[in-house]
Amino acid sequence: RRDRAAAFLEETEPWDLVVLDEAHHARRRAAGSPQQGGPNALLRLMQGLKDRTQGLVLLTATPMQVHPIEVWDLLHLLGLPPEWTAEAFLGFFDDIERVNPSPDALERMARLFQSIERFFGETTTEKAQDLVALSRLKVNKVLRALRDDASIPRRQLETKERQAAVKIVRANTALGKLLSRHTRGLLRRYFKAGLLTTPIADRRVEDRFLEMTSEERALYDGVEDYIASTYNQASANKRSAVGFVMTIYRRRLASSFNALHKTLQNHLDAIAAADRVRLMGLDEDAPDDEALDDVPDADEVEELTRQALAAEEEADIQQLLGRIGRLPPDSKLHSLKDTLYELRQDGYRQTMVFTQYTDTMD
Repeated sequence: RRDRAAAFLEETEPWDLVVLDEAHHARRRAAGSPQQGGPNALLRLMQGLKDRTQGLVLLTATPMQVHPIEVWDLLHLLGLPPEWTAEAFLGFFDDIERVNPSPDALERMARLFQSIERFFGETTTEKAQDLVALSRLKVNKVLRALRDDASIPRRQLETKERQAAVKIVRANTALGKLLSRHTRGLLRRYFKAGLLTTPIADRRVEDRFLEMTSEERALYDGVEDYIASTYNQASANKRSAVGFVMTIYRRRLASSFNALHKTLQNHLDAIAAADRVRLMGLDEDAPDDEALDDVPDADEVEELTRQALAAEEEADIQQLLGRIGRLPPDSKLHSLKDTLYELRQDGYRQTMVFTQYTDTMD
């Protein structure tokens, strides 16, 4: 949130270490599209923090199927050689994919390889030799050619030596120097080799489908009717905001009736106070779909919500709140308790429960 960013950037001493989890959420808007915009609130915050900390660690367990410029944005937070501009970064991975790069492409690769060595230290002959099927003598020849300011030594490389040069360059990139990737398989190998003391759990997914009670089904249908009618009655310029907020209602309803109740009450308070109260918990309402081109942050979610409130009727929200209040405890809760009991009986000492909304956890 904008009002929290100032505290991190202006009101504190410099940080020793900053760790950002779910780092893929720090991104520019509509990256790689014709509508590409500037950084979102989280990326702006991290750009301000990177010079106010001695150490920065970015973590994500989400496969990144995004535009390469988003990867560059994260690497840039960690510190890149000046030659690795966004344009050079994108061009590099186009060049490196060519089986037989042109002389110009090899020149660009060599310049970036030289910058990596200046920034991170030289590649040893032994490490380079592990990458290619060439003699030590020829590996040294390739390394000298890549490091030479003149292009002539690179143009004199034979085909196999040029291919070896590409492999060496591919293994020495900004991405390779700043990224550490640990799959479950790799962690299991670490455990087997004695490098980890805790085994990596095996994952067994078991979906359980729950039947709603008749009261819950009636309320669910009532919320769906409310969503459809509110959207259809909204003016054209508010439909985007109303549709967004109605999607939030649907997601909260799917999580728990309590999560929907808290949100409806919050919105009812905002309507009654003529929009002057602070809308709470909106950081949880931002979409978490990585495939979306542009994910709104908490400030944008609040603005969309305020626009949608104008299209909602106080009486309709009060009616839904009354129906939720008359429900018996959520049938999901009974199922969760039964599952926890089963796990204890089976000898599991610990259980972790994940919910999207803290209202559901409460």
